[in-house]
This record gives sequence, C-alpha cells and structure tokens, in this order.
Amino acid sequence: MKLFKLSDLLDFLASLIVVGTIIGGLTHWAQTHAKPPLSYAKESTIDLLPIDATIEGDIQLYPTTVEDQKEDFSYEHGNKILEEQQSRKAGKWMGLKDSLTWTFATDSPQKYQLSFTYSSDSAGGQIQATLDKDTFLGTLENTEGPNSWRNLDLGEVELPAGTHTLTLKGTKLIGEELLRLERVTLTP
Repeated sequence: MKLFKLSDLLDFLASLIVVGTIIGGLTHWAQTHAKPPLSYAKESTIDLLPIDATIEGDIQLYPTTVEDQKEDFSYEHGNKILEEQQSRKAGKWMGLKDSLTWTFATDSPQKYQLSFTYSSDSAGGQIQATLDKDTFLGTLENTEGPNSWRNLDLGEVELPAGTHTLTLKGTKLIGEELLRLERVTLTP
C-alpha cells in the first residue's frame, strides 16, 4: 500500500484551486459577455435562428465546422461558409431536457403569429414554446425525411415593447430524435 506524502496532498489541493479559479473566471466571462438581445422594429417579421439561441442539453447545430471546411478556400468561398453557418439547423434533439432559448427585443407593442419550421421522422412528438409567460403546445407530424420542412403554427401572441424570452423544448418524445429545427418565426 502506497502512502501519500504531504507534498502530494498539497499539489492536489493547489490543482483544485487552479481549476476552480479557471471555471469561476470562465463563468464570470460568459455572464458579462452574453449575447445582447436581438432587436426588431414594429411590423417586422422576427426570425429566430438556432445559431442565435442558447442551447441547453445535447442539441447540435449542423452543418458542423468540420463540414464547412473545403480545400479550395477563397474570399467567395469564405462568404459562402459564413452564409451556411448563419443558416445552421438544430438537430440531434434527443431529450426532453434539451432546449433552445432566444432573447429578443421589440420596439413597440405588436400582435404576432408564432410558428416554427421543422422536420421530423416520427409523428406524435410534442413541443412546447414558452414566450415570456405564455405557453404554446404543438404536436409534430412526420415530414417524410430530414430535409422535408414543415411549418407548425402555435398561436397568436401580443407582445409589449421590451425584451422577451422564448424557450422551445420537447414535452413528448417518440422515436430517437424529436425534431430538426430550421427557425422560429413571429409574423405580425
């Protein structure tokens, strides 16, 4: 049986302090450098894209950075990659604890129709959108493949001017993957 020296214990404790300091620093940085809310003017359609969301759980954006890389890189190709990154979809939505959350601001009161564009291989899954204090439920249909997109209307909401939070999460999972999300839309 190996005995530990006091110096081994002190080294271990010092390592824990360093790791704790790094984690604390990163947490502080993330809280102080959070994305500002997206801002929208009256009468404009609000498109909430997965790339602008805060992801909780194992949801992944695709195509991935590795898929974006090409051998024939050029300025034109770089712009194409940037456009592809902005239009990333959210996929691998495998759990009911997974969610996407957006923070956005409107400059005046407005009524909106809330909907989202998705694809799904299984019918019967359910999704919940929580917009500020309002909750909307929707039942997913089979869209016949991962690139066959369908729009699901969730209802009408009246938003006052100010900052709003929208969270999208599953409430019933049928099959392996709940859905693949292209965008959430609020149409005046």
